[in-house]
Amino acid sequence: MRTVAGIALTSLLLGLTACGAQPSSAGDFEGEERDVAEVVENLQTSAQRGEADTICADLLHESLREQVAAGGESCDEQMRLAVEDADAFDLAVEEVTLQGSRATVLVRGDAGEDPDVERTFELENDAGRWRVTSFGEGS
Repeated sequence: MRTVAGIALTSLLLGLTACGAQPSSAGDFEGEERDVAEVVENLQTSAQRGEADTICADLLHESLREQVAAGGESCDEQMRLAVEDADAFDLAVEEVTLQGSRATVLVRGDAGEDPDVERTFELENDAGRWRVTSFGEGS
């Protein structure tokens, strides 16, 4: 059974599909903002490679890992199911807003007929590493 967070990631990844990889958007930012944008790029890369364990261990905050695993399956299993459901992942970071140890990231993708699918991710700096706490709201 999929958890709400697992379903949210699946819908995000399915909604943000495209045929080819876009150029890196993290290079558009500097300093901490670039560090945050790189987490989103690493999420994309890990999803493309089917590296569910990397997503859970390195990119998700403990609180989100717990939400993802709340349905009785491990975070790794939920993420594996999510990344299997989509063929390609193109996430472009449009905007990063820092608020102390927290950040919000406006992420845009291409969903076939709708080229402007957006989500606002939330991240938290956890012991010097930015990690996703929410895949957020979308439009």
